[in-house]
Amino acid sequence: MKEKISKLLWHQLGGVYCDSCEYALSDERCEGCHRKYMNWAISKEAADGLADAIMEIVNDGKTEKMDS
Repeated sequence: MKEKISKLLWHQLGGVYCDSCEYALSDERCEGCHRKYMNWAISKEAADGLADAIMEIVNDGKTEKMDS
């Protein structure tokens, strides 16, 4: 499960945009976003760390249900 979460994060968090571009306030990406998008990505290590944190939350939720 952790590997699936990490892979999803790694693939989905592959771009960064300004508010105008993120919310499609213009038809084209601005020059700043175009450059950032081409040079920005989440690292595999960061994706793994986020996946660990998500798994802790999921596991805590399971524990809470058992305690109820």
